[in-house]
Amino acid sequence: MRTLTLEGIYKNGFVEIQDAITFKEPMRVLVVFIDEFKPKRKPMHKFSFAKSLELTKNCKGKLSDVIINERRTEKW
Repeated sequence: MRTLTLEGIYKNGFVEIQDAITFKEPMRVLVVFIDEFKPKRKPMHKFSFAKSLELTKNCKGKLSDVIINERRTEKW
């Protein structure tokens, strides 16, 4: 597999490539976000095991499955 790296800007759901380039056929792409991308995470010093138990007492099924599903549907 050969690769070509181009720089662009992601804005409002679209990637705008800064270099003008054309291909004869549709091309597969891999988009990698760099620099300012920081996932939203809570600091570990604010973690409370007792609070976690209270919040999950009514959780049906595996907590890990609930967390994975939540992260898949989370909008960044």
